[in-house]
Amino acid sequence: MKCEHCGNNLSLEDKVCPYCGKENKLASRHNSDMAKYEKDYTSVKKEVLSNSRRFNSFTARLTIIAVLIALIASALVAVANKYDIRDYRREKNILAHIDEHKAALNDLIEARDFPGVYYYYRANDLSYHDSLNDYYIAFTASDKYSGLMDQIYYLYENGSYNKPEESFERIASIAQQLEDMREPQTTSEKEKHYSNEETVAYVNDLVDHSELLIKGHFELSDEDMDEFITLSKAKKQIMLEEAWANEK
Repeated sequence: MKCEHCGNNLSLEDKVCPYCGKENKLASRHNSDMAKYEKDYTSVKKEVLSNSRRFNSFTARLTIIAVLIALIASALVAVANKYDIRDYRREKNILAHIDEHKAALNDLIEARDFPGVYYYYRANDLSYHDSLNDYYIAFTASDKYSGLMDQIYYLYENGSYNKPEESFERIASIAQQLEDMREPQTTSEKEKHYSNEETVAYVNDLVDHSELLIKGHFELSDEDMDEFITLSKAKKQIMLEEAWANEK
């Protein structure tokens, strides 16, 4: 390029003409443009690097999350399959001995062996099979009966795991649940679990016996017991606490 003042040759790096000493305006503008370009380039480069790091970090997190989800899903499938296999084996074992189980349960029910029904169900893992629907309420009532006996025992046992107020609450709750079992609460429940008259009679006798246990251990009168049956769970608990305090 030529100096606009003296016509000698110049380069873009010459801020002034080496011949006449005049300012090289093109060089000044070029240097200004290059400085701006370098500034813009540095700014963009930083932004790109920053976005790249964020993207890579975000991508890494997404990858980790995806892997964890896949592992959890695999574990859930494995657990589900495990339970399916276990249920299948349980069902197969129950069906292989179904007549034996029904005969044993019928004997226990006829003898009104309330704890025996509970322990037989537990020992043989029978609570999950539809072929024993007729015996379901017998097992459920026997389970609650066992719980009632435990709570009464805790009241007499010094230093037991349960606090007395917890036992009073649970006894009141169990008494309410057992009373509700005298009759089915829904039509479907009636059709599914209350069709066997002997089982229904067993449950009613169990409830009667449970109420006699409560009456005897808490020294309730006939009138008190009649009232107890009609009370809400909260009022049952209060009556039990007061009766136990008077007894002691």
